[in-house]
Amino acid sequence: MEFAKKNVPLYPNIHLLERDERIILDRDHVTKRLITFYNIMITKCPKCNVPVQINEKAYSGIVNLDYVCPVCGNRFTIQLNNQLGGQTRQPVQPDATTPNYQQSPYQATPEQQYAQASTSQVQSPLLEEAPTKRSILIWVVPLIVLLICAGIGGWFYYQKVYLPEKIDREAPRYYTIANATNIRTSKSSGGDFNKIGSVPFGSELITYSYDADWSEVKDANGNRGFIASNFIVEKSDFYRLNSIFGDASSRDIIETVKCRRALLNYFKEHNYIGKIAQSDLPNIVPQVQPNSQNQWQVFTRAKGVKPNSVYFSRVTNSASKFTDFAVVITNISTQDKRLLLFTFADDESSSLVYEEETSASYIENIYNYGNGNYGVAYYYAY
Repeated sequence: MEFAKKNVPLYPNIHLLERDERIILDRDHVTKRLITFYNIMITKCPKCNVPVQINEKAYSGIVNLDYVCPVCGNRFTIQLNNQLGGQTRQPVQPDATTPNYQQSPYQATPEQQYAQASTSQVQSPLLEEAPTKRSILIWVVPLIVLLICAGIGGWFYYQKVYLPEKIDREAPRYYTIANATNIRTSKSSGGDFNKIGSVPFGSELITYSYDADWSEVKDANGNRGFIASNFIVEKSDFYRLNSIFGDASSRDIIETVKCRRALLNYFKEHNYIGKIAQSDLPNIVPQVQPNSQNQWQVFTRAKGVKPNSVYFSRVTNSASKFTDFAVVITNISTQDKRLLLFTFADDESSSLVYEEETSASYIENIYNYGNGNYGVAYYYAY
């Protein structure tokens, strides 16, 4: 048998004191704890040669101990060392001032220490560990990262989704009055180099800015660019203008924007409207109630047929940049007719220079007698 002296290091991180006390160094939390152990006796199973540890003090007064090997089940007798030389083993009295460390004459190999630790029947003392304190950074850092990501995502959503949609919802709507209107990437006309799209008559445009020459708009296809401001009008003006055309041919013949604006301005000044659905009346500003006096329209022959209810010629000024525009409008309730003669300045602004009541539907010729006197030759067709 081998007797383990009281200073034998059974565990690598335990150092024995002479008074059977061991100081355990907790390497994780740098704390020291004092734990009292009992004397241990080490022997081996004669059959399987497995090391066996026996607590001598647990069997005080017993010399021969019947023991069963926990590995192979072999039963054998262990002679305890409770008495040496007929005398009872006395524990060493500790020094009250300074511990007396002694070097053990017996040093167990690492393999024996491992076997003793794994097969010992003596319950090893439970080492208390200081409670782990988790750093607050474990929670703060992910939270900060989450907040940063949320902030970036929120900014991106606000700038790229919410704000553009909000601007589009609140932006005014304008409508095209030309048969075809170009949208350009810059405020420059006269070529196709900056043309990005074309919109037909009556197209609704989201309008971001509007000035005398150019307006920044976006069409239904998402094309955003610039359009000549003269080619678009507000919703009220568009509904009024569209109601003036009594047939498809009248809109084809009166195709220039300046002539359409001349008619629109005349109807607005007299608070006239054309034929319009009751549901569309709220779109007209100021409000107007249709009656037998204020509903007028233009009816024409096909484009190219002469004489017709429209007439284009330089009547007022032969040197004018633009031809004059004459048109016969018809009251849709009374069938009364009225001739209107417009002239245009260089900036395409219109002026009404002459008007008269007539019973004819078509204009054959117009003569200028000077001093604001005009003569009209009508064509009567029945």
